[in-house]
Amino acid sequence: MAFVTNKSPSLFSANFSFTIFLLLLVILNNPLKPAGVTVDLIPRDASKSHFERLQNALARSAKRASHINSVLSNNLGGSKIQTQIISADGAYLMNVSIGTPPVTVLGIADTGSDLVWTQCLPCTECYKQDLPFFDPRKSSTYKKVSCNSKPCEELNQASCSSDGSTCGYSYAYADGSHTSGDLSTETVVIGNNKNSGTFKNIAFGCAHDSAGTFVLSSSGLVGLGGGPLSLVSQLDEKKFSYCLVPFSSDSSSKISFILTLLCLVLVQ
Repeated sequence: MAFVTNKSPSLFSANFSFTIFLLLLVILNNPLKPAGVTVDLIPRDASKSHFERLQNALARSAKRASHINSVLSNNLGGSKIQTQIISADGAYLMNVSIGTPPVTVLGIADTGSDLVWTQCLPCTECYKQDLPFFDPRKSSTYKKVSCNSKPCEELNQASCSSDGSTCGYSYAYADGSHTSGDLSTETVVIGNNKNSGTFKNIAFGCAHDSAGTFVLSSSGLVGLGGGPLSLVSQLDEKKFSYCLVPFSSDSSSKISFILTLLCLVLVQ
């Protein structure tokens, strides 16, 4: 029994190794063939020169842009809401008007936040700005938002007056800047020409306390994020496009709502 027990592991190991060797021979002599079909992909204009392919690509892009503009124009009657974006001190300022009669507001265009707000009178603590402060007492369409309203419920941080008639907002930004005041509604005008639009009951923050890294040429901020209180969401468009020129350029940028603004950038 001792002889059989000592030799059995060696015999098993030899048999196992021989089995593996046979399996390897079978695999090498009969490699597995992948399932499916392989087809060669031939580049478009493969027989053309590099310059000819570039010309054809530009021509196709121009035709595609013309087709998109035609479809959008037919579907929406050629309407387009567009306004200027002005570069100032490292920020892009969006030109809108609020109130009745309308008051010009240059708000920092911010795609990373939602709330639209401007500095209002009376100001408890406000940063200096070049434009006059918005005075809600002089607007016939200004209304404060109550605490049980939907816009107030959509705020991340809200406070309430003792009688519940006024919803207070408080907003802080990553750079330490902050703003707080009354959540209100107003008539907002975007654009000042044939491509303008007037929107009533837009929720915005009437700021009475704001400070931080805001530039003097701005009078607030225009939130263009994806939240329910952003300007884009309140316009029910959910989409917008913009072309931003470099800060060093003398030309103004554009932001467009409803229709897609097609930009062609040529790099030399």
